[in-house]
Amino acid sequence: MAMLLGNIIFFMVMKKINLNEKKIIQSLIVLCSVVVFLLSFLGDKGYFELHKLKKKEMAIETKIELLKKKKQIWLNKINSIKNNQTYFDTYAREQLGYVKNYEFLIRFTSPEDE
Repeated sequence: MAMLLGNIIFFMVMKKINLNEKKIIQSLIVLCSVVVFLLSFLGDKGYFELHKLKKKEMAIETKIELLKKKKQIWLNKINSIKNNQTYFDTYAREQLGYVKNYEFLIRFTSPEDE
């Protein structure tokens, strides 16, 4: 683009271009500059698209951090179940409804359940 402009200016100086042709060339240069400027903001790889992609990236990074925290919580639970018999018993009783051999499980139901 710069080379094209340089060539145009060179030919304008070297030749005596009448005023009408000079205005046409200047108009084309301005038009090209405006098009380049607009494309840098509105194009597929322009500023606005870049800004939108940055926002998406930040949202995805936040989601990744949240998932990493959840993963660590689950890994801690798995580790506790594997290595801590008391935690294993408590988890089995509360979450799965298991009882020991000498215990009985009593469940109360409300009238709506029937």
